[in-house]
Amino acid sequence: MGNYEWGKYNVLVLPNSFPYSGMENPCLSFCSPCLINGDKSLVDIVAHELIHSWSRNLVTNENWRDFWLNEGITMFLQRKIISMWRGTDYSKMDGILGLSYIDEYLDIFGINSTYSTLHPDFDGVSPDDFFSDIPYEKGYNLMYYIESLVGEDVIENFFKNYFKHFKYQSIDVFNFIDYFNEFCLNNNISKETLDEINWKEWLYQPGKCPVENNFKNQYQEEVENALVKFNKEEIDNDLIETVKNWKHTSKTVFMRSLNKRDNFLSDNQHTFLANTLKLYEEDFLVKTNYYRLILRQTDKFFENEIENLIEYLSNNGALDYMVGIYGDFYKRDEIKAVETLNSLKSFYHKLMYNMSSEEIETMKETFPILTIELKNKCFCLNNSKDVDYSKLLII
Repeated sequence: MGNYEWGKYNVLVLPNSFPYSGMENPCLSFCSPCLINGDKSLVDIVAHELIHSWSRNLVTNENWRDFWLNEGITMFLQRKIISMWRGTDYSKMDGILGLSYIDEYLDIFGINSTYSTLHPDFDGVSPDDFFSDIPYEKGYNLMYYIESLVGEDVIENFFKNYFKHFKYQSIDVFNFIDYFNEFCLNNNISKETLDEINWKEWLYQPGKCPVENNFKNQYQEEVENALVKFNKEEIDNDLIETVKNWKHTSKTVFMRSLNKRDNFLSDNQHTFLANTLKLYEEDFLVKTNYYRLILRQTDKFFENEIENLIEYLSNNGALDYMVGIYGDFYKRDEIKAVETLNSLKSFYHKLMYNMSSEEIETMKETFPILTIELKNKCFCLNNSKDVDYSKLLII
Protein backbone atom coordinates (compact mmCIF):
# COMPACT_ATOMS: atom_id res chain seq x y z
CA MET A 1 0.00 0.00 0.00
CA GLY A 2 3.02 2.27 0.18
CA ASN A 3 4.35 4.35 3.04
CA TYR A 4 2.30 5.04 6.15
CA GLU A 5 1.69 8.79 5.99
CA TRP A 6 0.47 9.56 9.51
CA GLY A 7 3.57 9.19 11.71
CA LYS A 8 2.30 7.21 14.68
CA TYR A 9 -0.23 4.40 14.75
CA ASN A 10 -2.03 3.36 17.91
CA VAL A 11 -5.09 1.31 18.77
CA LEU A 12 -7.34 2.59 21.54
CA VAL A 13 -9.68 0.04 23.14
CA LEU A 14 -12.80 1.86 24.26
CA PRO A 15 -15.46 0.90 26.83
CA ASN A 16 -17.96 -1.86 26.06
CA SER A 17 -20.57 0.73 25.15
CA PHE A 18 -18.56 1.98 22.13
CA PRO A 19 -21.11 1.63 19.30
CA TYR A 20 -18.83 0.14 16.62
CA SER A 21 -16.55 -2.88 16.53
CA GLY A 22 -13.90 -0.58 15.03
CA MET A 23 -13.53 2.94 13.67
CA GLU A 24 -10.61 4.41 11.75
CA ASN A 25 -8.97 7.72 12.56
CA PRO A 26 -5.59 9.01 11.37
CA CYS A 27 -2.91 7.85 13.85
CA LEU A 28 -5.46 6.14 16.10
CA SER A 29 -7.95 3.32 15.51
CA PHE A 30 -10.84 3.00 17.95
CA CYS A 31 -11.75 -0.61 18.75
CA SER A 32 -14.39 -2.32 20.84
CA PRO A 33 -13.18 -4.66 23.61
CA CYS A 34 -15.29 -7.36 21.96
CA LEU A 35 -12.35 -7.86 19.58
CA ILE A 36 -10.02 -9.04 22.36
CA ASN A 37 -10.52 -12.78 22.72
CA GLY A 38 -7.05 -13.94 23.70
CA ASP A 39 -6.68 -16.06 20.56
CA LYS A 40 -6.24 -13.30 17.92
CA SER A 41 -9.36 -14.58 16.16
CA LEU A 42 -10.65 -11.07 15.42
CA VAL A 43 -7.33 -9.37 14.63
CA ASP A 44 -8.52 -9.09 11.01
CA ILE A 45 -10.91 -6.31 12.14
CA VAL A 46 -7.94 -4.42 13.63
CA ALA A 47 -6.15 -4.94 10.31
CA HIS A 48 -9.23 -3.51 8.58
CA GLU A 49 -9.04 -0.32 10.64
CA LEU A 50 -5.29 -0.02 9.98
CA ILE A 51 -5.84 -0.36 6.21
CA HIS A 52 -8.21 2.60 6.40
CA SER A 53 -5.08 4.70 7.03
CA TRP A 54 -4.69 4.37 3.25
CA SER A 55 -8.15 3.52 1.93
CA ARG A 56 -10.23 6.30 3.46
CA ASN A 57 -7.93 8.57 5.44
CA LEU A 58 -5.42 8.98 2.58
CA VAL A 59 -7.78 8.53 -0.39
CA THR A 60 -11.52 8.70 0.15
CA ASN A 61 -14.80 8.70 -1.73
CA GLU A 62 -16.19 12.15 -2.48
CA ASN A 63 -19.83 11.02 -2.12
CA TRP A 64 -21.70 8.26 -0.31
CA ARG A 65 -22.81 6.58 -3.54
CA ASP A 66 -19.17 5.49 -3.97
CA PHE A 67 -18.73 4.26 -0.40
CA TRP A 68 -17.41 0.95 -1.76
CA LEU A 69 -14.20 2.79 -2.78
CA ASN A 70 -13.45 2.91 0.94
CA GLU A 71 -14.92 -0.28 2.29
CA GLY A 72 -14.77 -2.68 -0.67
CA ILE A 73 -11.12 -1.87 -1.32
CA THR A 74 -10.37 -2.12 2.41
CA MET A 75 -12.03 -5.55 2.59
CA PHE A 76 -9.99 -6.67 -0.43
CA LEU A 77 -6.71 -5.54 1.15
CA GLN A 78 -7.74 -6.97 4.53
CA ARG A 79 -8.24 -10.40 3.01
CA LYS A 80 -4.94 -10.09 1.13
CA ILE A 81 -3.22 -9.61 4.49
CA ILE A 82 -5.21 -12.46 6.07
CA SER A 83 -4.22 -14.68 3.12
CA MET A 84 -0.53 -13.95 3.78
CA TRP A 85 -0.99 -14.58 7.50
CA ARG A 86 -3.40 -17.52 7.69
CA GLY A 87 -3.35 -18.90 4.18
CA THR A 88 -5.37 -18.53 0.99
CA ASP A 89 -8.02 -21.07 2.00
CA TYR A 90 -8.78 -19.17 5.19
CA SER A 91 -9.14 -15.93 3.23
CA LYS A 92 -11.48 -17.61 0.73
CA MET A 93 -13.60 -18.95 3.58
CA ASP A 94 -13.90 -15.41 4.86
CA GLY A 95 -15.05 -14.46 1.36
CA ILE A 96 -17.81 -17.09 1.60
CA LEU A 97 -18.84 -15.58 4.92
CA GLY A 98 -19.02 -12.22 3.16
CA LEU A 99 -21.42 -13.65 0.55
CA SER A 100 -23.78 -14.62 3.37
CA TYR A 101 -23.80 -10.98 4.50
CA ILE A 102 -24.84 -9.92 0.98
CA ASP A 103 -27.69 -12.45 1.05
CA GLU A 104 -28.85 -11.15 4.43
CA TYR A 105 -29.15 -7.59 3.15
CA LEU A 106 -30.85 -8.70 -0.06
CA ASP A 107 -33.55 -10.17 2.19
CA ILE A 108 -33.82 -6.84 4.02
CA PHE A 109 -33.73 -4.43 1.06
CA GLY A 110 -35.20 -6.64 -1.64
CA ILE A 111 -33.27 -8.13 -4.53
CA ASN A 112 -34.20 -5.28 -6.89
CA SER A 113 -33.47 -2.43 -4.49
CA THR A 114 -31.04 0.34 -5.44
CA TYR A 115 -29.50 -0.15 -1.98
CA SER A 116 -28.25 -3.57 -3.09
CA THR A 117 -26.09 -1.93 -5.78
CA LEU A 118 -22.56 -0.54 -5.57
CA HIS A 119 -23.83 2.86 -6.73
CA PRO A 120 -27.13 3.35 -4.85
CA ASP A 121 -29.51 6.27 -5.32
CA PHE A 122 -29.59 8.22 -2.05
CA ASP A 123 -31.67 11.13 -3.32
CA GLY A 124 -33.95 12.32 -0.52
CA VAL A 125 -32.71 9.77 2.04
CA SER A 126 -29.91 9.56 4.58
CA PRO A 127 -27.19 7.04 3.64
CA ASP A 128 -27.06 6.12 7.34
CA ASP A 129 -30.58 4.70 7.06
CA PHE A 130 -29.40 2.17 4.46
CA PHE A 131 -25.96 1.34 5.80
CA SER A 132 -25.13 -2.30 5.07
CA ASP A 133 -22.44 -4.82 4.17
CA ILE A 134 -23.22 -4.45 0.45
CA PRO A 135 -20.44 -1.88 -0.33
CA TYR A 136 -18.00 -3.96 1.76
CA GLU A 137 -18.71 -7.36 0.24
CA LYS A 138 -19.83 -6.53 -3.29
CA GLY A 139 -16.88 -4.15 -3.52
CA TYR A 140 -14.57 -6.93 -2.35
CA ASN A 141 -16.02 -9.34 -4.92
CA LEU A 142 -15.49 -6.78 -7.67
CA MET A 143 -11.82 -6.35 -6.74
CA TYR A 144 -11.33 -10.13 -6.39
CA TYR A 145 -12.80 -10.62 -9.87
CA ILE A 146 -10.60 -7.87 -11.33
CA GLU A 147 -7.52 -9.48 -9.77
CA SER A 148 -8.46 -12.80 -11.42
CA LEU A 149 -8.30 -11.01 -14.79
CA VAL A 150 -5.18 -8.86 -14.46
CA GLY A 151 -3.13 -10.91 -11.98
CA GLU A 152 -1.95 -10.49 -8.40
CA ASP A 153 1.28 -8.62 -9.22
CA VAL A 154 -0.54 -6.02 -11.30
CA ILE A 155 -3.23 -5.40 -8.68
CA GLU A 156 -0.69 -5.02 -5.87
CA ASN A 157 1.38 -2.58 -7.92
CA PHE A 158 -1.80 -0.74 -8.86
CA PHE A 159 -2.73 -0.03 -5.25
CA LYS A 160 0.73 1.22 -4.33
CA ASN A 161 0.51 3.70 -7.20
CA TYR A 162 -3.19 4.47 -6.63
CA PHE A 163 -2.65 5.62 -3.05
CA LYS A 164 0.36 7.66 -4.08
CA HIS A 165 -1.40 9.22 -7.07
CA PHE A 166 -4.62 10.24 -5.25
CA LYS A 167 -3.29 10.86 -1.72
CA TYR A 168 -5.09 13.58 0.26
CA GLN A 169 -7.88 13.62 -2.34
CA SER A 170 -11.56 12.71 -2.51
CA ILE A 171 -12.44 10.84 -5.71
CA ASP A 172 -15.42 9.23 -7.40
CA VAL A 173 -15.73 5.87 -9.11
CA PHE A 174 -15.02 7.36 -12.55
CA ASN A 175 -11.66 8.74 -11.33
CA PHE A 176 -10.92 5.23 -10.08
CA ILE A 177 -11.89 3.50 -13.34
CA ASP A 178 -9.96 5.94 -15.53
CA TYR A 179 -6.79 5.60 -13.46
CA PHE A 180 -7.16 1.82 -13.24
CA ASN A 181 -7.50 1.44 -17.02
CA GLU A 182 -4.56 3.78 -17.67
CA PHE A 183 -2.36 1.92 -15.19
CA CYS A 184 -3.22 -1.51 -16.61
CA LEU A 185 -2.62 -0.48 -20.21
CA ASN A 186 0.78 0.88 -19.17
CA ASN A 187 1.53 -2.47 -17.54
CA ASN A 188 0.84 -4.70 -20.55
CA ILE A 189 -2.77 -5.60 -19.75
CA SER A 190 -4.68 -5.74 -23.03
CA LYS A 191 -7.74 -3.63 -23.79
CA GLU A 192 -9.61 -6.88 -24.50
CA THR A 193 -8.96 -8.03 -20.93
CA LEU A 194 -10.11 -4.69 -19.49
CA ASP A 195 -13.25 -4.81 -21.62
CA GLU A 196 -14.26 -8.01 -19.82
CA ILE A 197 -14.99 -5.91 -16.72
CA ASN A 198 -18.62 -4.87 -17.07
CA TRP A 199 -18.51 -1.81 -14.82
CA LYS A 200 -22.12 -0.95 -15.55
CA GLU A 201 -23.33 -4.32 -14.25
CA TRP A 202 -21.10 -4.25 -11.18
CA LEU A 203 -22.08 -0.70 -10.22
CA TYR A 204 -25.76 -0.49 -11.12
CA GLN A 205 -27.18 -4.01 -11.19
CA PRO A 206 -29.09 -4.83 -7.98
CA GLY A 207 -29.08 -8.22 -6.32
CA LYS A 208 -26.24 -10.70 -6.26
CA CYS A 209 -22.81 -10.08 -7.76
CA PRO A 210 -22.91 -10.29 -11.58
CA VAL A 211 -19.97 -12.71 -11.50
CA GLU A 212 -19.74 -15.65 -9.10
CA ASN A 213 -16.18 -15.80 -7.82
CA ASN A 214 -14.63 -19.17 -7.04
CA PHE A 215 -13.94 -19.30 -3.29
CA LYS A 216 -13.74 -23.09 -3.11
CA ASN A 217 -11.42 -24.16 -0.28
CA GLN A 218 -10.70 -26.99 2.15
CA TYR A 219 -12.62 -25.38 5.03
CA GLN A 220 -15.74 -25.03 2.90
CA GLU A 221 -15.72 -28.76 2.14
CA GLU A 222 -15.43 -29.56 5.86
CA VAL A 223 -18.37 -27.30 6.69
CA GLU A 224 -20.53 -28.75 3.91
CA ASN A 225 -19.82 -32.31 5.08
CA ALA A 226 -20.58 -31.36 8.69
CA LEU A 227 -23.88 -29.72 7.65
CA VAL A 228 -24.97 -32.94 5.95
CA LYS A 229 -24.25 -34.99 9.09
CA PHE A 230 -25.80 -32.38 11.40
CA ASN A 231 -29.02 -32.13 9.37
CA LYS A 232 -29.32 -35.93 9.43
CA GLU A 233 -28.70 -35.76 13.20
CA GLU A 234 -25.65 -38.01 12.85
CA ILE A 235 -24.02 -36.29 15.80
CA ASP A 236 -21.08 -38.48 16.73
CA ASN A 237 -17.63 -37.91 18.23
CA ASP A 238 -16.11 -37.26 14.82
CA LEU A 239 -18.53 -34.40 14.19
CA ILE A 240 -17.95 -32.98 17.67
CA GLU A 241 -14.16 -33.00 17.29
CA THR A 242 -14.33 -31.61 13.75
CA VAL A 243 -16.44 -28.58 14.70
CA LYS A 244 -14.55 -27.95 17.94
CA ASN A 245 -11.26 -27.66 16.00
CA TRP A 246 -12.58 -25.17 13.44
CA LYS A 247 -11.49 -21.55 13.30
CA HIS A 248 -14.18 -18.99 14.02
CA THR A 249 -14.85 -18.33 10.31
CA SER A 250 -15.86 -21.96 9.67
CA LYS A 251 -18.07 -22.01 12.77
CA THR A 252 -19.75 -18.79 11.67
CA VAL A 253 -20.37 -20.04 8.10
CA PHE A 254 -21.78 -23.27 9.61
CA MET A 255 -24.27 -21.39 11.79
CA ARG A 256 -25.27 -18.89 9.11
CA SER A 257 -26.02 -21.84 6.81
CA LEU A 258 -28.26 -23.32 9.51
CA ASN A 259 -30.13 -20.01 9.66
CA LYS A 260 -31.48 -20.73 6.17
CA ARG A 261 -33.35 -23.84 7.34
CA ASP A 262 -37.10 -24.08 6.83
CA ASN A 263 -37.62 -25.96 10.07
CA PHE A 264 -36.53 -25.49 13.68
CA LEU A 265 -33.52 -27.25 15.16
CA SER A 266 -34.40 -30.43 17.00
CA ASP A 267 -33.68 -30.68 20.73
CA ASN A 268 -30.77 -32.97 19.88
CA GLN A 269 -29.28 -30.44 17.44
CA HIS A 270 -29.90 -27.57 19.85
CA THR A 271 -28.18 -29.52 22.62
CA PHE A 272 -25.17 -30.17 20.37
CA LEU A 273 -24.68 -26.43 19.75
CA ALA A 274 -25.50 -25.21 23.25
CA ASN A 275 -24.27 -27.86 25.66
CA THR A 276 -21.74 -29.95 23.71
CA LEU A 277 -19.96 -27.18 21.79
CA LYS A 278 -20.90 -24.35 24.18
CA LEU A 279 -20.80 -21.87 21.32
CA TYR A 280 -22.00 -19.09 23.64
CA GLU A 281 -18.53 -19.24 25.27
CA GLU A 282 -16.67 -18.75 21.97
CA ASP A 283 -15.25 -15.53 20.51
CA PHE A 284 -17.53 -12.57 19.95
CA LEU A 285 -18.40 -13.27 16.31
CA VAL A 286 -19.22 -16.93 16.95
CA LYS A 287 -21.25 -16.02 20.02
CA THR A 288 -23.20 -13.37 18.09
CA ASN A 289 -24.14 -15.80 15.33
CA TYR A 290 -25.02 -18.46 17.90
CA TYR A 291 -27.56 -16.17 19.57
CA ARG A 292 -29.04 -15.15 16.22
CA LEU A 293 -29.36 -18.84 15.33
CA ILE A 294 -31.18 -19.90 18.50
CA LEU A 295 -33.48 -16.87 18.29
CA ARG A 296 -34.46 -17.71 14.72
CA GLN A 297 -34.28 -21.50 14.54
CA THR A 298 -35.43 -22.88 17.90
CA ASP A 299 -38.90 -23.06 19.38
CA LYS A 300 -37.79 -22.91 23.01
CA PHE A 301 -34.91 -21.75 25.16
CA PHE A 302 -32.86 -24.14 27.25
CA GLU A 303 -32.22 -23.43 30.93
CA ASN A 304 -30.26 -20.18 31.46
CA GLU A 305 -30.14 -19.49 27.70
CA ILE A 306 -32.29 -16.36 27.91
CA GLU A 307 -30.26 -15.16 30.93
CA ASN A 308 -27.02 -15.69 28.98
CA LEU A 309 -28.44 -13.73 26.05
CA ILE A 310 -29.41 -10.79 28.28
CA GLU A 311 -25.97 -10.83 29.94
CA TYR A 312 -24.39 -10.76 26.48
CA LEU A 313 -26.54 -7.79 25.46
CA SER A 314 -25.70 -6.06 28.74
CA ASN A 315 -21.96 -6.15 28.08
CA ASN A 316 -21.71 -5.30 24.37
CA GLY A 317 -22.66 -2.08 22.65
CA ALA A 318 -21.33 -2.63 19.10
CA LEU A 319 -24.38 -1.73 17.03
CA ASP A 320 -23.05 -3.44 13.89
CA TYR A 321 -23.84 -6.71 15.70
CA MET A 322 -26.35 -5.88 18.46
CA VAL A 323 -29.08 -4.18 16.41
CA GLY A 324 -29.88 -7.33 14.41
CA ILE A 325 -30.03 -9.38 17.61
CA TYR A 326 -32.69 -7.07 19.04
CA GLY A 327 -34.78 -7.58 15.89
CA ASP A 328 -34.55 -11.36 16.26
CA PHE A 329 -35.15 -11.13 20.03
CA TYR A 330 -38.33 -9.12 19.48
CA LYS A 331 -39.70 -11.75 17.10
CA ARG A 332 -39.26 -14.38 19.82
CA ASP A 333 -40.30 -12.43 22.91
CA GLU A 334 -41.43 -8.88 22.25
CA ILE A 335 -41.98 -8.02 25.90
CA LYS A 336 -38.57 -9.27 27.11
CA ALA A 337 -36.77 -7.66 24.17
CA VAL A 338 -38.25 -4.22 24.85
CA GLU A 339 -37.69 -4.55 28.60
CA THR A 340 -34.04 -5.51 28.04
CA LEU A 341 -33.36 -2.64 25.64
CA ASN A 342 -34.97 -0.06 27.90
CA SER A 343 -33.14 -1.36 30.97
CA LEU A 344 -29.82 -0.81 29.16
CA LYS A 345 -30.57 2.67 27.82
CA SER A 346 -28.06 4.32 30.15
CA PHE A 347 -25.35 1.81 29.14
CA TYR A 348 -25.75 1.97 25.36
CA HIS A 349 -24.47 4.80 23.19
CA LYS A 350 -27.37 6.90 21.89
CA LEU A 351 -26.78 5.61 18.32
CA MET A 352 -27.00 2.01 19.49
CA TYR A 353 -30.14 2.58 21.53
CA ASN A 354 -31.90 4.57 18.81
CA MET A 355 -31.06 2.10 16.03
CA SER A 356 -32.17 -0.88 18.14
CA SER A 357 -35.43 0.93 18.95
CA GLU A 358 -35.96 1.58 15.24
CA GLU A 359 -35.26 -2.09 14.49
CA ILE A 360 -37.94 -3.11 16.98
CA GLU A 361 -40.40 -0.61 15.52
CA THR A 362 -39.73 -2.08 12.06
CA MET A 363 -40.40 -5.55 13.43
CA LYS A 364 -43.69 -4.33 14.92
CA GLU A 365 -44.81 -3.17 11.48
CA THR A 366 -43.64 -6.20 9.51
CA PHE A 367 -43.96 -9.00 12.05
CA PRO A 368 -46.70 -8.30 14.62
CA ILE A 369 -46.77 -10.90 17.35
CA LEU A 370 -49.34 -11.84 19.96
CA THR A 371 -47.79 -13.63 22.91
CA ILE A 372 -50.25 -15.60 25.00
CA GLU A 373 -49.18 -16.44 28.54
CA LEU A 374 -52.01 -18.70 29.61
CA LYS A 375 -51.50 -18.28 33.34
CA ASN A 376 -51.46 -14.51 33.29
CA LYS A 377 -53.36 -13.15 30.35
CA CYS A 378 -55.16 -14.07 27.19
CA PHE A 379 -56.03 -11.81 24.29
CA CYS A 380 -59.37 -12.80 22.82
CA LEU A 381 -59.82 -12.23 19.13
CA ASN A 382 -63.16 -11.80 17.44
CA ASN A 383 -64.04 -11.16 13.84
CA SER A 384 -63.13 -7.49 14.05
CA LYS A 385 -62.26 -5.99 10.70
CA ASP A 386 -59.38 -4.19 12.43
CA VAL A 387 -57.40 -7.43 12.78
CA ASP A 388 -55.36 -8.64 9.81
CA TYR A 389 -55.16 -12.34 10.64
CA SER A 390 -52.77 -13.05 7.76
CA LYS A 391 -50.07 -11.08 9.58
CA LEU A 392 -50.67 -12.58 13.02
CA LEU A 393 -48.46 -15.23 14.55
CA ILE A 394 -49.74 -16.75 17.75
CA ILE A 395 -47.09 -18.27 19.99
